[in-house]
Amino acid sequence: MKIKTLYGIFLGLACVLAAASCNKESDPVNPTGNSYGNIVSVAARGEEGATFTFRQMNDSPEITLTTRQVFQDAQVKVGSRIFIDYIPESGQEFESGAVYVKSYQRCYGPEIKTAATSNPSEWGSAGFTLLRAWRSGRWLNLWIMAEMGTAPRRFEMLLNPASENSSEPELHIVYSPDVQNSGFNLPAYGSFNIASLWDRSDVTGLTIKYFDQHGMEQTVHLSKGPSSLTPVE
Repeated sequence: MKIKTLYGIFLGLACVLAAASCNKESDPVNPTGNSYGNIVSVAARGEEGATFTFRQMNDSPEITLTTRQVFQDAQVKVGSRIFIDYIPESGQEFESGAVYVKSYQRCYGPEIKTAATSNPSEWGSAGFTLLRAWRSGRWLNLWIMAEMGTAPRRFEMLLNPASENSSEPELHIVYSPDVQNSGFNLPAYGSFNIASLWDRSDVTGLTIKYFDQHGMEQTVHLSKGPSSLTPVE
């Protein structure tokens, strides 16, 4: 997804406030051009640079991004999921190749936790704006905008235990800010491994519930057919 101007402002502010970790390492190639943002897996990291992989959508072919930039941050470790804002040297977003990473931010997850009970109090949550939700292979990715100081205090995905063995397990996004009434609306990212549910032959889809910025519960459905996320009217 192409980074829009307004979003870039929020991302920059998040970096300043430590909600995001911005790469400060020098790199022999610092290309100019459009920047793009995607949630990726860290496939390799070392003194020679780093490698990231991701799928554009659903089960599309895996894309591999490489950079000679060196990352010392413990968040950028092999197997972790992070959001990166980057410039591809080819100029093409969904194409494997070399990139320059402008900034990066942690993704919350990756495990889906099972709630202790099926009481709705288990998934009580502050409201937020769900900007985008999409499946990328075995991952369910979330991009939200919410009021916070620097970073969420809690950003989790809970499974309703009463639905665990059904054909459409019910998941709840639970969010809480680090401080109340901060006056800042900042982006946060989650990436949750849904393989244990999605790979079951009896599962036809997933129901995902959350509270919007007005405190109203919203529902979206992830279908195994065309594998798309759609609101439930």
